[in-house]
Amino acid sequence: MAALFLIVGMTVQFVLSYRQAMRHVQENIDLKTQIAHEKILFELYDAYEVVDQMKHFVAENVSQPNSMLKGTRDLLTRYPSCYTVCVSFPENFYPEKGKWFSPCSYRLNDSIKSMITGGTDFDYFQREWYKGALKSGNKGYWSKPYWSHVIDKTIFTYSDNMLDKMGGLICVINTDFSLEWMQQLLEQFKPLEDAICVIYSSDGTVLTASDDQTVYNPSDLAEDGWILSRQTFEWIDIEMVIAVPQSGKAFCGESYGRSLFLCSLFWWSVFSFAECCMISRRMHVWKLRRR
Repeated sequence: MAALFLIVGMTVQFVLSYRQAMRHVQENIDLKTQIAHEKILFELYDAYEVVDQMKHFVAENVSQPNSMLKGTRDLLTRYPSCYTVCVSFPENFYPEKGKWFSPCSYRLNDSIKSMITGGTDFDYFQREWYKGALKSGNKGYWSKPYWSHVIDKTIFTYSDNMLDKMGGLICVINTDFSLEWMQQLLEQFKPLEDAICVIYSSDGTVLTASDDQTVYNPSDLAEDGWILSRQTFEWIDIEMVIAVPQSGKAFCGESYGRSLFLCSLFWWSVFSFAECCMISRRMHVWKLRRR
């Protein structure tokens, strides 16, 4: 009977200790995930800030179209993570400039180039980022990744419209980011080795992921037993999901946590068995002495 009580007591203690350890692991994961969200948010804030500062520049210099090119160049110089800053005006906004007028600065290798874009060979009115910005309200628009022949990279664009007090369109401002840069950013700041960071636009489009080989759907990850942490960045209208596999290394505490847990369970079983044998032997000896 004593042996049975001992086994039950040790089992209860083991289960309680294991649950407490898992709570600590979960708290650690939550903390690391929150830090990852904040770090990536800080980097993505550049998109909003570039567009916002360009809006202020346009508002102050709207009567001086020739100054717009300098404004895009100055902003690109201050934000090294951006590859392009453009201001695209609606049709014939400046009659002397013609139908298209889009001052643009872009990063090419280690230098910054500036030029006026727009024309039959580059009708920005038909571009996804321009149309999307017109429909985005005041939240901006994220394009799907696409190849840029100008900077020779796969990029995605954040664009937003700028309206006058009467609601008329003044311009569409856009900035571009390298897909490679974003993937490296997510890989660098993901909270755990086997976690996956995915960034979605508000319509569910996958912009990029730390694992660039697969397109992930949050509901599919949840069904597969992944623990999801969501963060919505409303001011730029995107959502980031960090997914951690429940069966992965994180839920064992450390990289070799699962092995350590199984090893501990094995030795606990051995010592429990040995203890029971010793108690049984002592009981047997005690009974013999009483005779």
